Amino acid sequence: MMKYTSLFEAGEPLIATLNDLEVIDNPFWGVKGGKTVNLTLMWFNLPEKFSSQIPKDAAEFTSEEFKNVPELLVDGTDALKYSQPQVNMMGYLGSWMVDHSWDGLKGLDGEVLFEGFAKIFGEK
Repeated sequence: MMKYTSLFEAGEPLIATLNDLEVIDNPFWGVKGGKTVNLTLMWFNLPEKFSSQIPKDAAEFTSEEFKNVPELLVDGTDALKYSQPQVNMMGYLGSWMVDHSWDGLKGLDGEVLFEGFAKIFGEK
């Protein structure tokens, strides 16, 4: 959570990796414990570094259409009610989050808080 707070304050997307999590037995799914994994989490928020790049005539995030981006409800048929611009903006945001953080993210104090997708997937 502290990583997310620092990233938010720096205007960055909320992406962090939890390292060396212990896998526990889950007989229902056939998972055997004992190994460790790294888990990268992305929380869709509206980073200032993203929203400041969007021209006001393209999307005003306080307008009725975009005021809930990126926190669009996904209950039942709600997903069918979204406009093409809303869906596109979510796609642009997700793409920007990955691209922007490819080589890592630093928090407000300059500390590297996410080492980047390049470390996970290799070069683009």
